[in-house]
Amino acid sequence: MIAAGACVGKYPIQRRLAISAGVMSGIDSWRWRGVPFYIRAGTNLPVTCTEILVRLRPVPTMYKSLDLKPKYFRLRVSPEIVAAFGMNAIAPNTEWESQLVELTFHPELGGGDMDAYERVLTDAMAWRIVDPALKAGTAVVP
Repeated sequence: MIAAGACVGKYPIQRRLAISAGVMSGIDSWRWRGVPFYIRAGTNLPVTCTEILVRLRPVPTMYKSLDLKPKYFRLRVSPEIVAAFGMNAIAPNTEWESQLVELTFHPELGGGDMDAYERVLTDAMAWRIVDPALKAGTAVVP
């Protein structure tokens, strides 16, 4: 018999574990061949959202002495719609000091929050992609 609250496994019962999963996928077409698509989900993440992040490849530049960060395009589709473009900019009043800035666009569509049925349908459509991956029996990588 085990006493209530006793540590049975590796972690105490009161401790909340962060659970996460990641899937790398691809699209089999000439345009998207070699482009990985990552789907990440988990508990205890800093933000609950659905977004698409496109990291742009670096291009040759004449500013080799600057610490340039990769440019990106971010499109958040849930819970609110946000489009953002991250790029390097020269810091004000300096000539050779760059910083990453993000230009964001928040459209005001007037729709507000999703109602209960809209949220259920959105989650069901997401499981159409995730469920086959779970049933495939792929190895879990820690």
